[in-house]
Amino acid sequence: NKRFLIYLPPGMGFGAYLGSIAGVMEYALNTNRILILHQDFNAGWFAGVTKENCPSGTSQAYECYFKPLTNCTEQEALDAVGLTSVNQMLRNSSYFMTGDNPMRTVIGARYYNYENLYKNEVARLKTNAKEIRTEDSINDPMGYIISYLIRPNAWMAKILKGTFEEIIPKTILARAKNRHRGVLSLPIRGSDKCGTPVGAKSKHSRDESMCLSWHAYLEAIGDVEESFGEDFDIVIVTSEDKRYINAANEENIRRRKLKLMGAPSSKTTGSSSLLSNDSSINISGFSGQLDNVTFVLNARDIAQGTSTMWDISPTLKHQNVFVSMFSTLQLQMFGSTYIINCDSHWHRIISYLRSTVCGHSNTRTICLEKQSMEKPYHLCSSFHDGVKYAECKKKHGAMKAPK
Repeated sequence: NKRFLIYLPPGMGFGAYLGSIAGVMEYALNTNRILILHQDFNAGWFAGVTKENCPSGTSQAYECYFKPLTNCTEQEALDAVGLTSVNQMLRNSSYFMTGDNPMRTVIGARYYNYENLYKNEVARLKTNAKEIRTEDSINDPMGYIISYLIRPNAWMAKILKGTFEEIIPKTILARAKNRHRGVLSLPIRGSDKCGTPVGAKSKHSRDESMCLSWHAYLEAIGDVEESFGEDFDIVIVTSEDKRYINAANEENIRRRKLKLMGAPSSKTTGSSSLLSNDSSINISGFSGQLDNVTFVLNARDIAQGTSTMWDISPTLKHQNVFVSMFSTLQLQMFGSTYIINCDSHWHRIISYLRSTVCGHSNTRTICLEKQSMEKPYHLCSSFHDGVKYAECKKKHGAMKAPK
């Protein structure tokens, strides 16, 4: 007899949404159940997706872009316990997803922390505060689960094939043959993560972490180079916050101009006008030497300014935001070292996926929130263990939400 798990994900950004489904999938596998997403789910990242506006023409929001998780249906799962609706299950706690519930069909209807459900990852940190602290990369099964969840359907696979050919430079493809040496991955979460959406509707304001300045990220790159004796000449920058994209682009332009003038490009103490003059996210200037770095950007990164479709500008099509998100994932798979906010679900997913890329080398992950408080790139986070968020922000200076 088949056993089922019906899941109703809460409305969240894509990273939290996918991470939660991954955790529930792990639970389903451990209890020998078939995971089924509630057929009427339409919230959070998938808010507004209907059969009428879905490019692939499906009525199930998740399957608008991804392959079905199973051929089984929600009705089969309900029939297994003699019920006719999901609401009947929600009103009876005996059907809830707890332990190894003996019911043939159980239901989950809240956020599940996938790292609590699946505790196979252990952070091994260096103890010297003067050193860059790293996490050991391990071959975590969660990466395989997420890989399964985001298999694009036929319509999306066709769109993405052309997109990947467009966004991935030949210089990066060549590095794949040499274990991605010299390529650093720098995905940046800003906007709604540290205040309110940028350039989007300010409907869902939150304050989960600080927005670091562009120069703080440059300091981090410089310190990583010095700590590990590796020169990075390619840095992949992606972000939903257009200010960081603009800053990286301005840096490329500035360096090209200096090169044409025959001047050295190091000692970047001046800076991108879009970020250094924005007091809401500025922390420090940059004094490192990154002479040969080229910042690679995603040509399809539309920097929508939020992680939630509720806040997306009406002028943006949902499918364009999805292509932006998916192409970002693909581009970030070419890094050998990752500088990320490990309290960001989105960044965690990038890390998990990279750990399971076929033929991957041992990648290096630097969690900004776990670096020394004395570093300008220490990222204050409301999820950070051991340091209260308010105290951390006070130490690094009062930070306003981005405008």
